[in-house]
Amino acid sequence: ALQWMQHASEMRSTYAKSLLALMYANGFGTVRDLSIARTLFKESARNGDEAAEFMLQIIDALEVQEAEMRARGEVIPREK
Repeated sequence: ALQWMQHASEMRSTYAKSLLALMYANGFGTVRDLSIARTLFKESARNGDEAAEFMLQIIDALEVQEAEMRARGEVIPREK
């Protein structure tokens, strides 16, 4: 699924970019990477995807939460 989403994303599909971003944000079929997810969501948002704009806000909140967890020495879910 990851390869198909990457291909569709390269073909400039906003929907595919958002789905690919979700895969990276959650670590579905790939290593979890919020940086890649953020980049893909930004591209989708620039193309008018309002859900991608919302997901960028969620990623911001997740990064703050995870930084706090790391500071307390806690394990981050789904992180390798």
